Amino acid sequence: MLHVQGTDPPAGVTISRAGGALQIRFPYDPALVDKARSLPSRKWDPTGKCWSAPAAALAAVLAAFPEAVLPGEL
Repeated sequence: MLHVQGTDPPAGVTISRAGGALQIRFPYDPALVDKARSLPSRKWDPTGKCWSAPAAALAAVLAAFPEAVLPGEL
């Protein structure tokens, strides 16, 4: 189930957009890290402490993280 920011989201995965990339944030969980590693062209951003993937990978990101909290628009 997808959640839209502004509702009462569960603690967990948050997806936002920064330029041409999607930023995926979540508390450390080995299972979620494995999901992030399965994404095409994903990278770990140690400064931002988040995973990033190209915006073109949105369908794959949403499939991997169906519980994600999304901003109003991606």
